[in-house]
Amino acid sequence: MWKGASAWLVPLGIVVIGAIDLVQNGSLSSEGARASFPGPLPVHALFLLACTVPLYWRASYPVAVAIITALAAAIWITSMFSLSVQPPLEPALAIIVALFALASYTDGRPLAVGTVFSGGVVLGGEAAGAIAGQGIGNVFGAILIFAVSWVMGRMVRQHRENASGQQVRADRLEKEQEERTRRAAELERSRIARELHDVVAHGLSMIVVQAAAERRVLKPGQESTGAVLEAIEHSGRQAMTELRRLLGVLRRDDGPISLSPQPGLSRLPELVAELAESGVAVQVSTMGDVSRLPPGLDLSVYRIIQESLTNVLKHAHASRADVQVHCRPQSLEIDVLDDGIGGRSAPGDGFGLIGMRERVAVYGGSVHAGRAEGGGYQVHAVLPFEAAELLAP
Repeated sequence: MWKGASAWLVPLGIVVIGAIDLVQNGSLSSEGARASFPGPLPVHALFLLACTVPLYWRASYPVAVAIITALAAAIWITSMFSLSVQPPLEPALAIIVALFALASYTDGRPLAVGTVFSGGVVLGGEAAGAIAGQGIGNVFGAILIFAVSWVMGRMVRQHRENASGQQVRADRLEKEQEERTRRAAELERSRIARELHDVVAHGLSMIVVQAAAERRVLKPGQESTGAVLEAIEHSGRQAMTELRRLLGVLRRDDGPISLSPQPGLSRLPELVAELAESGVAVQVSTMGDVSRLPPGLDLSVYRIIQESLTNVLKHAHASRADVQVHCRPQSLEIDVLDDGIGGRSAPGDGFGLIGMRERVAVYGGSVHAGRAEGGGYQVHAVLPFEAAELLAP
């Protein structure tokens, strides 16, 4: 907003100053009350506009504006004023603005061309004034002011480039972080799918085995029941075949296949013992009947607790952690609270939480992690049951 307004406010300001100076016959110039605008005032007004109007385009065409402004000011001063006296203020203001814009908006060859041409005109005019008797103080002061405006323009450009570079780096880091987060989520989804495959495959195999066993012990006259059981067995075997194909896709280029059974809450004592050996005491408490959790949900609960305790060990600098599992009629809640004072600022921070979110998302649940009111760090997860998963009373 300011950039657009300053495009016309700066030259307008110089025009207003020049108009007042012209009307008052130089009262704002260094000549004081003496007449500092000899000759027709309309001619001076035209020169004033020639020096200031091009400044409106100083951001778009800084080289051309600097050269035009310097030439217009030089022609104005040499044709309308005596070189032995200090010229009025307005041409110098226009040159200062033009040189600042030249230095701040250009670089490389355009900067060199604009500086050589406009600077040459300015130095030539000041040298002529010095020879005519203006005084070395006035000449040196003018050159110093012009040089300072050019240097300040370079400083502004350098600051702008640094800020732009920092923004580019920040954008790149943000994109890289988003890509790492996306990749972590994909890997976690693949891991969840593989684990749930094992759970589902085990359930299907039990259905197939039970259907086959029941069909073999049917008595004569139960042909319709046998046909149903045979259809169940056939469909189950087909589903297991498709599951194996799916598992092949999920595990492609993903390391060796683990033959260990999928863990559940029954494996929590082993996990607690591992953390105790590392110096973290873990207290586990359960409310409600968790012994009849569906296998997939049981696995997810274990993984959430495992990831939470792993974060406690890695990042929290804690000595104690409390794990609560509350089995409600419609959902299961998990709370893991530690007494640590450390933050979650280690490399890779956040990926564990990503894995928890992916797991609870499978069940339409939610997870929240953050500093607890009484100190420490808390993970709270809720996994709702579906109708088919409700525990028996």
